[in-house]
Amino acid sequence: MKLLLLAALLLLACSVFCASGLKCNSCSSSISFEDCINQKTAGDHCDEDYKCGKNHYKYKGKDVYSLSCVSIVHCNNPSNMCRANLQMSDCDVTCCDEDLCNTASTPVVSVLVVLACVQGTFIMVNAVFVQ
Repeated sequence: MKLLLLAALLLLACSVFCASGLKCNSCSSSISFEDCINQKTAGDHCDEDYKCGKNHYKYKGKDVYSLSCVSIVHCNNPSNMCRANLQMSDCDVTCCDEDLCNTASTPVVSVLVVLACVQGTFIMVNAVFVQ
């Protein structure tokens, strides 16, 4: 009985993890995307109407390169981002909708966590039904 409860809790934990918002890289640089990526952090969880984005724009005439959560409105029409802030110009946005997809790196951690959850669930179910 305890193993069945443990299996249920593990399955619940896995489904909560998988249901959480999209996880995106985050950084900003006035030099280049490469500079931004060198100082990036992983961990911004986006709201429902957001995707991961790679942005380049001018703010008060200076270049800005950033990785962040981006509103779907800006993904569908990057000029909306410039219209939202009159001090921005030349807005270019590239969006994607997988965890940590807004750089060239592969989201290995997310895949490993999901596989661990699946394997743990199978082990628990097997232990419950073998006894």
